[in-house]
Amino acid sequence: MDKAISVKLVPSRRNGTEDENFKFRRYLFQWEEEELGRLYEMLLNAPVLREEMSDRLRWGTKTSGLFSIASTYKWCKWSFVDNSRIVDFIWKNVSPPKVQFFSWLAWKERIKTSSYSQRIRVLSDDIDINCIFCKEVVESVNHVLLFCPFTWKIWSRILNWWGIQWVISGSVNSLLNWCTGIKLKKQKNMIWRALPLAVLWSIWKQKNDSIFNNVQVDLDGLCESIKVRIVLWVKTSCPSFKSLVDDSVHNLQQVKFCIRGET
Repeated sequence: MDKAISVKLVPSRRNGTEDENFKFRRYLFQWEEEELGRLYEMLLNAPVLREEMSDRLRWGTKTSGLFSIASTYKWCKWSFVDNSRIVDFIWKNVSPPKVQFFSWLAWKERIKTSSYSQRIRVLSDDIDINCIFCKEVVESVNHVLLFCPFTWKIWSRILNWWGIQWVISGSVNSLLNWCTGIKLKKQKNMIWRALPLAVLWSIWKQKNDSIFNNVQVDLDGLCESIKVRIVLWVKTSCPSFKSLVDDSVHNLQQVKFCIRGET
């Protein structure tokens, strides 16, 4: 209710309750109460404010802290460029629209993982929200799509199929940002751009099949289906891609060599 409450006022009520510090127009959801608790703890442990100094605005893009149009333009330009590369990578892709949309949600970390569903009270507290693959870590976007040992094996095999030895990325955003930095000619580029989206989509689809349909996980079969999926997407979008599906799946390096002279 009090939108003008100061940071200084909260620690001054150190012996009071949270209700005395923050009043809201409605009852909070459980996940909002947890966030409020974190905020309250951060404020209570914040450094002591210096009373002899008045608050002032500081522009974070310049070391001087002073605002300028030039620094704003530079910041906006680089922010837009970084994001636009990933946006183009996702949406200008031979993968189907539903795969592109899912990949965009994964990039934004907005897919409905078990931990997220429990936080918004879709799942009750007694539901197991650990990863369906490793069963040891709470299912989050980056864990289920990148960090899980099972997921890591999928990425390693698919990238080895492409001919790359890989170090795991820190997030889906880092993964896609890395993928955009690899420049290839037309047909190779189509395969490469489809590869990470196919892996992300296939992992998520396998996760849902395992949870809702009791489908057993088959690492070899899943990796083969990812390769076939990538090749079929490319052949559907690019009739000039003459390589057979079987050749591309089992001998991709030779196929890449045959198309290296394309323009």
